[in-house]
Amino acid sequence: QFSNRMRISGVAGSGKTFCLTHRAMNYANNDKQVLFTYYTSSFKSYINGILKRPPIPYKRRVGVHGDPSIKVENLHKLLYDMLKIYYQHLNDTDNIDDEGKKWLGRKFVPEKKRPNEVSYARKIIRLLDYNEKLFFDAIEDQYSYDAILVDEGQNFITPKIEEVLTE
Repeated sequence: QFSNRMRISGVAGSGKTFCLTHRAMNYANNDKQVLFTYYTSSFKSYINGILKRPPIPYKRRVGVHGDPSIKVENLHKLLYDMLKIYYQHLNDTDNIDDEGKKWLGRKFVPEKKRPNEVSYARKIIRLLDYNEKLFFDAIEDQYSYDAILVDEGQNFITPKIEEVLTE
């Protein structure tokens, strides 16, 4: 039995990532598709290193042949890839975004006043507000997971997210 939501806190080196990787492997052993995401771009090799030489055995593949049971991806890249898919869909279907554009056309970078907020996420929120159906038609089921594990979550925390986590 898996819980719906869990929050792990601790100082650096206390084993938070170790717990999350074990959790990911346990989900994979139960035929679940897992997204393991994090904030620091260089963290991927560390996580993949743990998963390539796991301290416990786990199923590395589930579902369609070749689909990884655990996808490890930086949150910024994950959101940027969603935007690329969305804008390709706009081009293919002759639609426009919330700003009247059909193409990504520029890089989104975190704003100086909000360094912990990912601007890709804010753009996606605006696109969802503009036309939620169009956004989900574009990405289809490419981002469907049974479990999403977030490491380095303290880097994502904003007052609104903190409020949701404590509910």
